[in-house]
Amino acid sequence: MVKNKKRCLFVAVMLTGFLSLTPYVLAQDNEDTRLTLRGLQGVFLYVGSLDPQIEKSGLTKDQIQTDTALNLKSAGINVLTAEEFLKASGHPFLYVDMNISILKTQITRYLFYIRVELNQEVTLVRTPGTKLSAVTWSTGGWGIDFSSDNIRQIVKTQVDKFINAYLAENP
Repeated sequence: MVKNKKRCLFVAVMLTGFLSLTPYVLAQDNEDTRLTLRGLQGVFLYVGSLDPQIEKSGLTKDQIQTDTALNLKSAGINVLTAEEFLKASGHPFLYVDMNISILKTQITRYLFYIRVELNQEVTLVRTPGTKLSAVTWSTGGWGIDFSSDNIRQIVKTQVDKFINAYLAENP
């Protein structure tokens, strides 16, 4: 299934013509989604796993976890522990998802999809007793780069978008 996901991602990038060094960005960051950040006392941070081959090339989940936690804390955003997360109203967590493949050509290139999203508990209007976790704010995109260090910076840029949106609603 992971291979099919990566293959579909590659085909999507090929078909849409985004084979440049500039990533294509998708976002759910607008006035309405930013309102869902208002009043958050912090977020739990969850970074998705990386392919072992990507980690061998120098980009690791631990690096991204540390970078992101430091960026959030530097901006004054509380990074919740697992215990604090379970007690927090709405159970907010920031999910950093990275799907990265190495393209084996004459020059090593990385095809990537990066998504940063805030998930929190929501209630359905038509059935107020129904609560579930949902994405209420997100940003991300895909592209190709020659350096895993550049991809690390792209993740930071996406996290910075969350930080800016959070700070706009929580001055």
